[in-house]
Amino acid sequence: MAPTRSTRCASHSAPSAPIATTAARARPPATCRSDPLSVSVRCATEVRRGAAALVVGVAAACFAAAFRRSAFWVTEHVAGSSDPTVAASNLAVAERLAIIGGALVLAWLLARTSMRLARSRLGLAQLAAAARGEGAAPSLGCTLLHSGSTWIATAGMLSIGRESAIIETGGAIGAAVAGSDAPRRPSLIAAGVAAAFAAAYHAPLSAVVYVEGHIGIRDSRRSLIYGLIGAASGYTTAELALGGEAVLPGLERLDGSVVGFAALGVVPAIVASLLFRWLRERFPRVDSGGIARAHWVAAALAVGLVGAFPKATGNGLEALRSAATSPTMQLVLAMVVVKMIATVATLRSGVPGGVFSPSLAVGAGAAMAALLVCGASPSRAGELWGAALVAMAAAITISLRSPLLGALVVAELCGDPKVLPLTIVAAVVASVADHGFVAAAKRLAGKGVPAVVDDADG
Repeated sequence: MAPTRSTRCASHSAPSAPIATTAARARPPATCRSDPLSVSVRCATEVRRGAAALVVGVAAACFAAAFRRSAFWVTEHVAGSSDPTVAASNLAVAERLAIIGGALVLAWLLARTSMRLARSRLGLAQLAAAARGEGAAPSLGCTLLHSGSTWIATAGMLSIGRESAIIETGGAIGAAVAGSDAPRRPSLIAAGVAAAFAAAYHAPLSAVVYVEGHIGIRDSRRSLIYGLIGAASGYTTAELALGGEAVLPGLERLDGSVVGFAALGVVPAIVASLLFRWLRERFPRVDSGGIARAHWVAAALAVGLVGAFPKATGNGLEALRSAATSPTMQLVLAMVVVKMIATVATLRSGVPGGVFSPSLAVGAGAAMAALLVCGASPSRAGELWGAALVAMAAAITISLRSPLLGALVVAELCGDPKVLPLTIVAAVVASVADHGFVAAAKRLAGKGVPAVVDDADG
């Protein structure tokens, strides 16, 4: 008997019934998706985490201010000036050597102690891994010991960057606030790093670029948001509550002569910056447990150079401020030659510190020295300083392998946006030159230069 119309319809529609039933079972009820209680809980959690990021930012900014001001207070009471280049010049050579040498020994001992306690949980490289969720959480207590070593070196007028300790401690504060909440720890570490960077360098936008690109959190939207919160919190705290101001002077004017000076100065700045980075990679910091001959040689070189050339003391920012108004050949050579060798020697000896500010001094010093050699008069301080600012963008691009950071941070350091077009061009040129250098090194040595975070990248 032939099937009836109703039977055929039933036979054709039967297979679709289980599919619809399965889909209906898999799809949660609308009331579950829009449950007001679950939405409120999620919102409360995010608000609480955002508030924690604000707290981390304030704490990191306060630490940055306390670190810098206390070190300057010691320097002023010991040698009569908070500016280490002036303070070192005020002392007799024997006094200068004794203070700098004693500071190096104390800093090395404290660094060695912190490394023995928590070697795998210290340093910017480890902090960057933790911010990406790839490594162990940094130890706040041991990080403070580690930063104390850099503080002693700073107060003792050694040639070293102090900001790496501030940035590292900012990240450790974020990890401490996160506590045992592992899912939010990377985000709060990013907030602490961004806050410390923004407070130390007067650069909130560059702080976000630093954590996004250099620390490597670009794949985490939450960490980026928390980095923004931390940068805003740290910068606001430094500006309003702690009396922050631009780190370096800005341009007096932007005209053809400044552009011409900048074009001539950027090439020697790139060469000097590549040499500075090569020296750091060729002679890295020695963290071995014993005291090798490399420690003694590096320590003697670090103390002797700074003792003989007091303009090379400190992290380089004080020398840069002097060069903005009085660019003498003695000063700029101390910035580029002595600062380069003394900083590498200090790091090689085992004292922790950064190279961000020394890189600024090396790049600017190279540009100004080349222009003075070519016949530029020191009386044209405005044009020379413009060339120095552009050279700094090239220096940071090469030192941290980040052209965006190099272009942006100089404009924020001096609080002068009109220098930005020149720093962008300089960063692009430096990036192209750096890629060419890396390609040449790869052909010669059979391997490239790894683009990784180093403990001195701050």
